[in-house]
Amino acid sequence: MYNNDRRRAFVFTLALLGALATAAYADIAAGARSAIQNTYRQQNAALDRKDAAGALAHTSPDYVGTDLKGDQFNLQARKDGLPAIFALVKSMRTTTRIVTFALQSTRAAADVKAVERQEVTIHNAQTGAEQSGVMDMTVLDHWISTDQGWMLQSRRQLDYKRLQ
Repeated sequence: MYNNDRRRAFVFTLALLGALATAAYADIAAGARSAIQNTYRQQNAALDRKDAAGALAHTSPDYVGTDLKGDQFNLQARKDGLPAIFALVKSMRTTTRIVTFALQSTRAAADVKAVERQEVTIHNAQTGAEQSGVMDMTVLDHWISTDQGWMLQSRRQLDYKRLQ
């Protein structure tokens, strides 16, 4: 009887520790997701202001992007490309919605599938007219936790849809 009581107590203790660990991990994952969503908001606000430095402030120096064709580019290419894009844009509204979120077991990295929507009005230099459109881009982002906060280390474009 004594051994059964000890065994039950041991099993109960393990179950309790497992439940506590699961709850703690869920809290950590929720905090990471919230922090990354906030970082998306900051990046989007910077894009809408045509602020390249702000848009890339949470991008790691070893960033690698991959477009739909599989072509890769680094952080410098993004820095170099944004001014040309901003020159064409009259106004922009960007939002990012997290579709899936997976915190890696090390808790120092997260993989996020997200949909970035851009509502854009551009000035067409050839016709002189303004053109508006709405585009959705589905991406798979890899974030790393650093002393400076969450940093975007890679982005792979999965899909691109022009909605209007």
